[in-house]
Amino acid sequence: ENVQQMLTMQMEQVPAMKAAEIEVRSFFAKYMNYEAIKEELIAMYVNEFTEKELKEMTTFYASATGQKLAKKQTSLTLQSAQLGQDKLQAHLPELQRLIQNKMQVPTE
Repeated sequence: ENVQQMLTMQMEQVPAMKAAEIEVRSFFAKYMNYEAIKEELIAMYVNEFTEKELKEMTTFYASATGQKLAKKQTSLTLQSAQLGQDKLQAHLPELQRLIQNKMQVPTE
């Protein structure tokens, strides 16, 4: 479900993708479903968290708040990325000036 939400947002941002929507959604459904990544995902979490922490997360995600976070996480991540991109874009001229000033070779 989160992947499908992400694809919807991507297609809104990149209208050219919309032409291949069925194929793109089918591709992601095939390769980005839980069964396709389950083993790697489990290994990733086991590598990063203790058994106690994993049990605490399971309890949290079983709660109403945990369920809400799980449903909104992809959208929040995409919104955060867009926020960062917007902030960077707004101040890009300043960054470009800083880089240009640093790259100028001093004349002697």
